[in-house]
Amino acid sequence: MKHRMFSTLPLVLPLAAVLGAAACSSGTGEPTGTSGGTGQTSATGTGGAGTTTGAGGSPTTGTGVAASSGGGGGDIACKGPDYADPTAPKLKVGTVSAKIVDLSGNPAPSDLSVQVCGTNICFYSKPGSAGLFTVAGTADGLQKPLFKFGDARAFAKLGIPVTMTGMDAMGNTSFGTVTTAALPTSGVAMAAGKAATSGDVTIAVPSGGVAVVDETFYPDPVDQQLRAVTIPVDKAAAVLANAPAGIAQLYGVGPLETVFCPAATVTVPNADVAKWPAGTDVEFWILGLDGASEEWAPYGAWLKISDGKVSADGKTITTSTGMPLLSTFGIRKKP
Repeated sequence: MKHRMFSTLPLVLPLAAVLGAAACSSGTGEPTGTSGGTGQTSATGTGGAGTTTGAGGSPTTGTGVAASSGGGGGDIACKGPDYADPTAPKLKVGTVSAKIVDLSGNPAPSDLSVQVCGTNICFYSKPGSAGLFTVAGTADGLQKPLFKFGDARAFAKLGIPVTMTGMDAMGNTSFGTVTTAALPTSGVAMAAGKAATSGDVTIAVPSGGVAVVDETFYPDPVDQQLRAVTIPVDKAAAVLANAPAGIAQLYGVGPLETVFCPAATVTVPNADVAKWPAGTDVEFWILGLDGASEEWAPYGAWLKISDGKVSADGKTITTSTGMPLLSTFGIRKKP
């Protein structure tokens, strides 16, 4: 299940389960069944046969398109570890407000998607004015409340946890001025066996693999294309407040929650060769923005998704084990 990403929806929206069309293997292992990594799927050619084998589970076969936007056909999707915690405490949230500006310091557009969502319910902002947005809370408690802004279409989707520490005596929270980042107006199609580059981010879906885009929230083919923007870390202090120390490169991407099966290889430029010379070991971390299922990352928290390394010439950084989920991500030097 995914959060809705449109600011034109009702101001209050309960979160109900939305099941994906594609089934998936829950075993661990590579497609051949050897140990290591999460269960993975391969598909051969357009309309070819796909086979998933995980250690401790039987193979699952199906037919489908090698690179799918929305599932294709057959059993081609992977499952995440599932970080859902139905026992998470609830927090009563008053109003949550912020002034949102773009990377140039200009007020965000009035129709920017702004919301406060727990894993149980969402509240949406009315259109903003001069970059000022306010979301009215509720007497009902929210589990893991997160202030989210951006739709992963026109603007990167970012999130800041709402906690008691940041509330005033009335339960209201103000994040002051926060920065959003516009995504490119044109995207790049993702396909198996090819590399797609948007901004500074290159994603290579393995040959015979799939890129499963959630068509419920990205129904138009143009919105199913890769879009990426580099976000200066000095303009994302609030977003990185609960991230691991040392995040030095940050990226907003879309379409959010796209599942790569097997995991896609992600490559970005090395922004500081002097700091991270050739061969430096790094880590890729994603921000959990899907509170409806928390299948791939704990909601509102950062999760290490892959190791990585700086190239021999020092110019680029690439994942080692790959990225199974497309979400806002950051990179830090391996401790």
